[in-house]
Amino acid sequence: MEPFVRQVGSVELFCSPEYVNLKEDTNSRWSFRTGLRGYIPIWQHGEYLSASAAGSYFVLGRERGVSYEAGLYFFAGIVGVQTTYSPSLTDAPWIFTLRLRYF
Repeated sequence: MEPFVRQVGSVELFCSPEYVNLKEDTNSRWSFRTGLRGYIPIWQHGEYLSASAAGSYFVLGRERGVSYEAGLYFFAGIVGVQTTYSPSLTDAPWIFTLRLRYF
């Protein structure tokens, strides 16, 4: 994203493959997630701190469901932390990630 776009917030349509290390009885360890994420600036037009909220749909083997996500990003959005909650995923409903991004 261009810096001026981040200053007023932005919306992102995303698709991401994910590897989930669950128990051996899980029929697939690869997940696919697609959704919509919105960013809002919090401090210094989002250059020092911004936040995101997202909703997504995931597929993990035979399991499918909706996920909710929240995140905080630092250093012009390059470093971030996110948490994702998937209520229908019984083996791992919470996922915590460290994000390193480059624009």
